[in-house]
Amino acid sequence: MLEGKEFNKRIRDSKGEVRQELFDKVWPRLRVLARSSPSDKYILVKHIIESKLNPNREVVAVTGDGTNDGPALKKADVGFAMGIAGTDVAKEASDIILTDDNFSSIVKVGENLETKNLNTIKKLLLCSFPGGDVGSQCLRFNCQVSAVSAYRQRGRRHCRLCRRLHY
Repeated sequence: MLEGKEFNKRIRDSKGEVRQELFDKVWPRLRVLARSSPSDKYILVKHIIESKLNPNREVVAVTGDGTNDGPALKKADVGFAMGIAGTDVAKEASDIILTDDNFSSIVKVGENLETKNLNTIKKLLLCSFPGGDVGSQCLRFNCQVSAVSAYRQRGRRHCRLCRRLHY
């Protein structure tokens, strides 16, 4: 666990600038960033995306509920906003809205989803324009499932489609 103040000490040079090489020493071991500001969250997302530590670019998902979380939610590959406690700015900047504000929804879907079903789910999302109550209920479920798809496919199109249709 790292607090925002210590995080900033480790990733900034003597001039106060964030240095990618310093950041790359910190983020692979970082599990919890506590007492951090929304700008710390944005820096975390931006510099993980820009990191060259791995041959393939990292896919970044971030959660947020406040107005100041908007930039990080927008920058991330997949942004999750809270549907109950989240501000309108956070919801608009996100790709997925968790209607129950429950982080475990993301984990449960990921644990129960088989990779072979991802293409089926993507096709369903593209074809499931709401038509009555059944369509709406399917989209609420598929919105959570599409987060896993977007994470694995590094794309936002399906998440954005789902989010727009979800309202």
